[in-house]
Amino acid sequence: MSRSPGIELLRRYADGEQLTSEEIESLRSMMYMIRQTYSPPRTWASFQGLSVEGFMQDIWPQVRERFEIQSGLFEHGAVKP
Repeated sequence: MSRSPGIELLRRYADGEQLTSEEIESLRSMMYMIRQTYSPPRTWASFQGLSVEGFMQDIWPQVRERFEIQSGLFEHGAVKP
């Protein structure tokens, strides 16, 4: 099963791997896409206040096994709007 680089970054981070600053920026982009899909914040500021650790603790456990995550929905260009 194919997975997007962003999902792989989330999995690597969850496994305790240290990521580079560029990877953290990509990770935050994936966090934003997932958050917008499953639990949209009311404002951009409320998303910016969500730390990577907060996302991993509060949101990732709820969504990591969802079909959309497992099937590659979040791969760039895989699903047309």
